[in-house]
Amino acid sequence: DVNETHGGTVFTCDTGLSVDVPKGYAMMIYSRSGHGFKNNMRLSNCVGVLDSGYRGPVVVKLTCDRQIQYVPKVGDRIAQAMLIPVPVVTFEEVTELSDSERGEGGFGSSGR
Repeated sequence: DVNETHGGTVFTCDTGLSVDVPKGYAMMIYSRSGHGFKNNMRLSNCVGVLDSGYRGPVVVKLTCDRQIQYVPKVGDRIAQAMLIPVPVVTFEEVTELSDSERGEGGFGSSGR
């Protein structure tokens, strides 16, 4: 599926793969660095996340940000994935937060 955008092209690509992500894991889908450097190609949503509740095909949406169009072909390596463990955590509602060295400082407040 191909759509024209402002100066670029968007491709919806079925990878031909289906997944059954195991409980306690998530599959992170990333752009391939070569596509970014050589073709100005990226995943449209930056990073895809498939959690353990997902079963089915892996489809990615690619955006080409240059005027000279790159068109992916069958068999091209268009994305890469990592299966990572996801810790199980619980949240507790509190009325006050604990102190830290950084405190409420925003971006750039850690001294680096």
